[in-house]
Amino acid sequence: MKIKKSTIALFLGPALLLFIVFTLYPVLRTFLMSLYRVNTVTTSINEWEFVGLQNYVDLFSNSIFKISLKNIVKIWFFSGIGTIGISLIFAAILNSDIMGKRFFTSIIYLPKVISAIAIGYAWLLYVFNSQFGLFNKIFSGIGLDSVAKVEWLSPDHIFTAMILAAIFNAIGQYTLMYISAMTRIPKDYYEVAKIEGESKFKQFFTITLPLIKDVIKTSLVLFTTGTIGFFAFSRIFGHITTVTPMLFTYNQIFGTEINPSTNVGIGAASGVIMTLIGVLFFVISNIIVKNTDFEY
Repeated sequence: MKIKKSTIALFLGPALLLFIVFTLYPVLRTFLMSLYRVNTVTTSINEWEFVGLQNYVDLFSNSIFKISLKNIVKIWFFSGIGTIGISLIFAAILNSDIMGKRFFTSIIYLPKVISAIAIGYAWLLYVFNSQFGLFNKIFSGIGLDSVAKVEWLSPDHIFTAMILAAIFNAIGQYTLMYISAMTRIPKDYYEVAKIEGESKFKQFFTITLPLIKDVIKTSLVLFTTGTIGFFAFSRIFGHITTVTPMLFTYNQIFGTEINPSTNVGIGAASGVIMTLIGVLFFVISNIIVKNTDFEY
């Protein structure tokens, strides 16, 4: 049966309209704003002052923005290794026949249910506190007094502290993704490997990883998207060494407690650069993880 064009338009029309209003228009407006000097977000278009690429020149001359670019790369790399690596280990353990599998899965996923703001403040106030924090108590209890005395919130360590908190918040989501992928692998593969004398460790690298490679690739794309929007932990830890492009953009558009003045044009330019960085990270992710040729 041939579908009429009017029927197609009727069903696609509302979705297309929503896409134009809530996605395409904001993107185009942001790009245009990056070419103008704009005082506030609500400034009418007829008050915009065209400056061309000057906002981009000012942006890359800004020392804070340069720091934020370095930070987002480090967050993507180090947090990515920690998040993906730990999630794979947890998933492999929970995919085995251990007691309390559902309980431990729920515990690991629990931080993802809680607001990132609450998680961030919990780590900031109750984990990294140098006097009565969790790290201080644990390391003191096992005799590692030198580690217990580390000032996690000092300028030298606060970025690492933020990375640890972000990894803790993210591993639950990716662990569930990997568990779901691993449960689809036929048990016969592992039985054959067991008969041939392969260890669990070797089975993980020769069977599990190759067969969930597509899921890992998808998780890298999701992680990359989340990294570009890295904001909550950056704002909570609130140090120059933890600033990210998203926080920089927010401060340019809405100002800060110290400097309430805004420069929306530079904020829009930062948003455009963040989009390009997201595309770059996506390409790198696709290069790192190739499509699998396995079928099962």
